[in-house]
Amino acid sequence: MKRKMISAWGYFFAVTMIALTTISAHAGDSLPMVKPEKVGFSSERLKRVDRYLQNLVDQEQRAGFVYLVARKGKIAHFNAVGWADIEQKRPMTRETIFAIWSMSKPITAATLLTYYEEGHFDLQDTLSKHIPAFHHPKVLKSRSENGELVVEDAEREIEVWNLFNHTSGFSYSFWGDELAPIYNEANLWQQDNLEGFTDTLATLPLLFHPGTSFKYSVGIDVLGRLAEMFSGKPLDETMRERVWQPLGMKDTNFYVPEGKAHRFAQMYKTPDSGSGLELAYDEPGAPNEKPILFSGGGGLFSTVGDYWRFAQMLLNKGQLDDQRVLGRKTVELMTANALPDSLRPIMGGGRWHRGFGWGLSLAVLTDHPANQILGSPGEYRWDGGSNVYFWNDPQEELIGILMFQHEPWEGSIYRQYKTLVYQALVD
Repeated sequence: MKRKMISAWGYFFAVTMIALTTISAHAGDSLPMVKPEKVGFSSERLKRVDRYLQNLVDQEQRAGFVYLVARKGKIAHFNAVGWADIEQKRPMTRETIFAIWSMSKPITAATLLTYYEEGHFDLQDTLSKHIPAFHHPKVLKSRSENGELVVEDAEREIEVWNLFNHTSGFSYSFWGDELAPIYNEANLWQQDNLEGFTDTLATLPLLFHPGTSFKYSVGIDVLGRLAEMFSGKPLDETMRERVWQPLGMKDTNFYVPEGKAHRFAQMYKTPDSGSGLELAYDEPGAPNEKPILFSGGGGLFSTVGDYWRFAQMLLNKGQLDDQRVLGRKTVELMTANALPDSLRPIMGGGRWHRGFGWGLSLAVLTDHPANQILGSPGEYRWDGGSNVYFWNDPQEELIGILMFQHEPWEGSIYRQYKTLVYQALVD
């Protein structure tokens, strides 16, 4: 469906509604908003962020954005521009709900690490210690002429830390590598639950010997299964008790309840003609029923405000307000590079990840000049393929979040947004 042009009156109405919604949201929530100058930003220079993103909407390159900048525990800039649903003329607001895809991963990792702190496992445990089906993994060598898999014994077993930093040998089918058809034939994502998912995965070969390469993968989904096993509850209940509820993440879940469907942002794409926007899916809308398979690697829906709470907890070394989710040393380990130079630069997104290593579910900037963008050594970040992004800069005590919904993923808008945030930092 081709994007329809919106009248000037309709646009004025939408912008007005955005402003009113923003004021209303601020009046009724507990987010610590301050004037930008209070935390070292220039209000005038932050307007460049607004102009840049609004221009992308005006040029029909993207439907809309919600974005936030925080420093020293306070939110300096929180805004929404454009449309959550073009066809229904629903504007983006600060309460818009997004499919955050792989930005689910740090939340899953943090959930499991709460059990690490209680002594349920060690990062160097073999995965088979907790899920015996992964004992004696095999590595794919080739396929025979008749299509049979040729495998060899893995040089060592998968350890839990390999799941956190994508060195397990697992992959994703969308990479199109040798494992892609194997994953598809096994119907991994059609299993009844996470137990079925991991049991099926355990029957499949690895792409490489554990610890010898980096491959962004389904390993975080296996971490979600471990969290279920240690809690004795489904992953959604486990996350709610360990992370969402303590941090007040009231709109984060594996589905969007019917009562919140009007806040969901539709996914758009650029049509083959190269101009305008159209819906990415034939049946737009939010899934309003709880799934049976909870994907800790990419299944969450959330808001910018909710994700700020999670990001601020990490920047505070595990605590938000009076709620401690993780210990200080755990967060330090989570946000430290664990990859040797031989496994870097990390793949995925190509040049966007130059200079980054990897911690426990997060990309960590170790070579700032190599990334060729404003920022600080030691910052950590991740994103989702639906085009949602966040980064934490401990050196500047700064958080940046940008969410929009567009396929496919690409990092140029995020990088420009990040540059515009830092150029507004004056103190």
